[in-house]
Amino acid sequence: MAGIFALLKGFGTCRPTCSPRFGISPRCSVTKEHAHQIGTAISWFIWKGSIFRVPLSTLQRSPQEGGLGLSNVEAKCRALFISRLQTNAEHEGTLTEAWLQQWNMTKVQRNPLDIRLIPRQYEYLRVYAQEMAYVTPRGLTEGRRTYTKRIYDTLRHMNANAAPPREIRMEHLYPGQDWGKVWKNIAKANITDEARSAWYSVVHDCIPTNVRLHKIRMADNEDCSLCGRRDNLTHRLTECGEGKSIWKWTRSRLARVRQTDAQRISADWITRPAFHTSRQLQHRAALCLIANFILYATAHRHRMNLEDFLDFLRRTRWKDEETNRHTFDRVLGHW
Repeated sequence: MAGIFALLKGFGTCRPTCSPRFGISPRCSVTKEHAHQIGTAISWFIWKGSIFRVPLSTLQRSPQEGGLGLSNVEAKCRALFISRLQTNAEHEGTLTEAWLQQWNMTKVQRNPLDIRLIPRQYEYLRVYAQEMAYVTPRGLTEGRRTYTKRIYDTLRHMNANAAPPREIRMEHLYPGQDWGKVWKNIAKANITDEARSAWYSVVHDCIPTNVRLHKIRMADNEDCSLCGRRDNLTHRLTECGEGKSIWKWTRSRLARVRQTDAQRISADWITRPAFHTSRQLQHRAALCLIANFILYATAHRHRMNLEDFLDFLRRTRWKDEETNRHTFDRVLGHW
């Protein structure tokens, strides 16, 4: 998943085809069916090969709400369409300008236009009139890009109000958890996209442990294939094989950051990281260490050992910016 989210966050799907002379084609507005097909393709591209997935509606939430800020395809296509329509209307002599002036859609109106006045063959103009009733006019100093973003935000919120997104599965399973802090920690952590993706998958319980596979009848039992104990997420990362010693080392470093006893560092910091350290420097270091522990543990399950993990941290450290390296060195010491 690493790197894919950054690519898709700026995903602009539909750019209307137009001619400076004749305006804009009514066939370029995206339909719900087309938007759904594009969304399905995006979901497959992100999760191909994965058994457990996070719904696309969740990924479209903001990072502070448990999502990744993925674009809403339908809203973005419509926002780009409206922006292009307005751009064409600014050129004198185009049919788009003539049509908008004919139905008085170039000026701010106190009441929304009765779309029944617009002929049905101009369905895209009816949609434009209906949706622009909820968008405040462009400011005198507001750039076109900023205005288009505001149109998109308005349309996205309208879609959310019409069909509220489903409750996130983990928030339903653990209602007493401070999920605002959990999502904020993951979103604000100064880590690579690869580490953030791994942590995001762990928090959403997308790792195919035998406990989850057994529930959908894809595993004979819930036992770990390596040690025979119950193979849940905590066991997979912190209790099985060399993962136990690696987690013990990680806990000791986290305890050093927190200036507390290692026994007070819970494995919940991995799966539901709602913790907070008063000093920003230490908090950043703790988030970085946990994220990289998760990245290593999920990618090297069958060949984990402490020496290799420390080498992994050293390589990760030198990939960071120089200022971040010095920050973590002062807090965690040389890895």
